Formats: sequence, C-alpha cells, structure tokens
Amino acid sequence: MESVGFVEEEELLECFRCDLGFWDACYTTETNCSLGERCFTGRGKAADVLDVKTLGCVKAEECDVETTVELFPNRTVFVMTKRCCDTPFSEAKEQLEELMESVGFVEEEELLECFRCDLGFWDACYTTETNCSLGERCFTGRGKAADVLDVKTLGCVKAEECDVETTVELFPNRTVFVMTKRCCDTPFCNSAHTCPICTLLYLTVALLTACRITDTSMG
Repeated sequence: MESVGFVEEEELLECFRCDLGFWDACYTTETNCSLGERCFTGRGKAADVLDVKTLGCVKAEECDVETTVELFPNRTVFVMTKRCCDTPFSEAKEQLEELMESVGFVEEEELLECFRCDLGFWDACYTTETNCSLGERCFTGRGKAADVLDVKTLGCVKAEECDVETTVELFPNRTVFVMTKRCCDTPFCNSAHTCPICTLLYLTVALLTACRITDTSMG
C-alpha cells in the first residue's frame, strides 16, 4: 500500500482551548488540532505572583520546551512550559483533578466492617460486628499472659498501630502481657473461631487457668 501512495491517515486530535487563564480558572472551548499536533497544558508565573495557564494544540516539537511569553501591553514576561498529551480532551482529566484538589474534594475512603472481641482465650472469642472509623483497619491481636494463657482480641485499629507490640494489663491482679496487632483491609477479614463446642472448651480451660494465675499472684 505504501508503494502506491496509500498511508494510514493520522487521527486528528480534539482538545480543549483556553487562550489565557489564571491559576486554575480557564474559560475553555473545544478545538480541532492540525496534523501532527498534540493537546497541551501550559503553565507559567508572571512577576512571581500571577499563575497563568493556557490550553490548546501545539506541534509535537514544542512539547516540554520552555518558551518566553509577553503578557498584556505592559510587557510583563513569563516563562511557560507546555506539557503535552495525545488522547482526545486528555488535559480535561488533569484540570478536573486539580480543581477537585483545590476545593478540598478527595475520594472517599471505604469504611471497613470487622469482627470485635474485647478479650478471648486461645481461639475462643465472643465476637460481634463493628464499623471502623476512617483510616482504621481490622486487626487480630495475640499475646501470652504468665507464659501459659494465650489471649486474643479483635476489632478496629489505626493503621499506624498495626504490627506494633503493646503492653496490656489483664485482670485486677495486674498480670501483664505483650500483644501484637496484625491488620488486614478487607471486610471481616479478622474472623474468629466459629466452632461452638471448641469455644466452650477453650473458655472453660481459660477460666480455670485465669483462676490459677489469680491465686498464684495473690498467694
């Protein structure tokens, strides 16, 4: 096809056009680029205080090149760099993201639902469901009291507290143990033991062990 003069026609871009804007305010229209041109977003600063912005079409060789522009009849000069893209109206996404950021819009983070257990022994934990706050994760906390009693907690925790050892006081006898909270970030990912017979067995053993620890510390 090339030998007889047929070549694939390059698609002409459609872009937004703004001859002059200040900060992120730019009155835009739509424009059709010429062959070989790209969409661009140009930014510069005049007199070190005025942020200026332009949008439109530009030749590919002018992309990412600093150019000097004269602003108004007072000959205020500023340097502008034109950042280019090659998909239709693609500079609109950048403009929208900047606008949302400037007015404080951020993507809402999904709040997690997790299992909660204030105190359990071994894998026995009486659980309920709870809703975490913004920035929290589900966690499973494990520790050992008096070197014999495995304790466990479930719930929500701030992300910065994940995988950090914390010291916890158990019962009025001040039995202290170290607990590490392992976190996850999907709904109910901190599931607990669900076998009722096992739970009853674990709780019975835990109660007897706790009584023994209490008697030992008081004696």
